Amino acid sequence: MDAVDAQLGVVLSAVTGCRTRRRVAELPGVLVVEGADVDPLKVVVLLAGSGADGNAVEAELVARGMTLEMADRDTLVPIVTMADSPQDVAALAEALVQAIAADVRRGGGDPGPRARPVV
Repeated sequence: MDAVDAQLGVVLSAVTGCRTRRRVAELPGVLVVEGADVDPLKVVVLLAGSGADGNAVEAELVARGMTLEMADRDTLVPIVTMADSPQDVAALAEALVQAIAADVRRGGGDPGPRARPVV
C-alpha cells in the first residue's frame, strides 16, 4: 500500500502544487472549482464567462489524445488519475489553456447570456 499512497501523493501534488488549477484559472472568465469539499483529483473548469465553447475545446483536446470525463458548452472535467505523472498533469493544464485560448480567439461561444456559475 505504500507505493500506492506514494503515487497518489505525487499526482495530488501535481494537481495542486504544479499550479494546474491556478494555471487554467488565470484565463479571463474561467473559473476552476476548488475547496475542501472538492475531490482533489477533479479539475472542474467553468467556461461560462470566458467566451469559449466547451464542446469545441473538448474536440481539440480529444484530437491531442486527451480525454475528458465530461464536457458541455460551459464545463470541462478532464480525467486525472493516480496513474498520471506530474508531466502528464502539467501537459494537460497547458493543453487546456491553449485549447481554451484558441477557441476564444476563434470566436468560441458567446459569454453574454449564460447564467453565472455557482462555485
